[in-house]
Amino acid sequence: MKKSKVLVFILSIILICCLSFILVACGGNNDNDNNNGNNTIIPPDTHTHNWDTKYSQDEQNHWFACSGCEEKQDVNSHNFADKIDENAFWKECSVCKYIKDKKDFTKGLKYDLIDNENSYEVTGIDSLSYTEIIIPSKHNNKPITSIGLHAFDGCSKLVSVMLPQSVTNIDEYAFYGCSELVSIVIPPSVNCINNYTFYDCGKLANITISNTLNYIGDYAFYDCSSLINIEIPNTVTEIGEGAFYGCKGLTDITLPNTIDTISNSLFQKCTNIKQISIPNSVTSIGSEAFSGCNELTEIVIPNSVNFIGDYAFENCSNLVSITLPKNLASIGEEFFYNCLKLETITFQGSKDEWKAIDKKDSWDKYANNFTIVCTDGKLDKDDNDIN
Repeated sequence: MKKSKVLVFILSIILICCLSFILVACGGNNDNDNNNGNNTIIPPDTHTHNWDTKYSQDEQNHWFACSGCEEKQDVNSHNFADKIDENAFWKECSVCKYIKDKKDFTKGLKYDLIDNENSYEVTGIDSLSYTEIIIPSKHNNKPITSIGLHAFDGCSKLVSVMLPQSVTNIDEYAFYGCSELVSIVIPPSVNCINNYTFYDCGKLANITISNTLNYIGDYAFYDCSSLINIEIPNTVTEIGEGAFYGCKGLTDITLPNTIDTISNSLFQKCTNIKQISIPNSVTSIGSEAFSGCNELTEIVIPNSVNFIGDYAFENCSNLVSITLPKNLASIGEEFFYNCLKLETITFQGSKDEWKAIDKKDSWDKYANNFTIVCTDGKLDKDDNDIN
């Protein structure tokens, strides 16, 4: 009997709980329906922003932040301007003063006054162990206009150099033997790269030359074996002897139509050059100009050329064809020495004009049995007619 009463009690409690739950649920729905029907909106919790008076920043933008939440207002990109003082240069946002790319000028540079004490020349540095050199545009409030003779000669650990726009002259041997130098930008203020400037800079791979340059000196890039590309602007009127001697990384060269001479040994031992474009402005090609260019397979010498020096194409072991100008007066010593694959010389004149050219006895020493194709027929290498 007692057990039955307990069971009835428990079931009553459960029933009461279920009814209560149903009533609450129904009541809640009616309230929502009433609220919806009356268009009543329960407002969310509100937050009054407290905007900072100083800018927040990242690498791209600046903004005003709320000190109480993560909201931002007035988000804008930086407006960078170049800035410089006596110690460094950088880019700075004109709005929020954010700074990036700050570079300190190199300490330890040595200077001499030049030009009636109106400007300075960098003459050297206090140690040969620098890996980066950044030269300011001014020293003691006077412009730096020149990199002096042997200024960084032997800086064997130097990797990169930044020159200011104030520099107009880079003197001889300035970076002679900087064997680790990889890149340098020649500013547009420079109009002359003197003799031996980058001599034996074996790792120099990138050099930017502006279109204000007018002279490249003797052996200026001698044995810069990693140099893979150089664009010579049309402002250059003279390129010195052996300027690109041993630049084994060069594969093709276009010479500007402002030069009239390809100097002695200009591209000697440029062993990977496959193509050279010679403009009609050239009248003379010096001795050994293309000696040892053993990847060169063909070349056209324009009719403007009237002189080609000794050994001009010696050891061009893969040269197959060459076009020679009509006005050529002589062919020098060992002109085609060891050109073992030479098959065709295209001469832009007649057979009689070819035979009239003064040829040195050894002009074709160790060359292949080539054919000379003239405008009126063909000749063998001994000037005999080929039917």
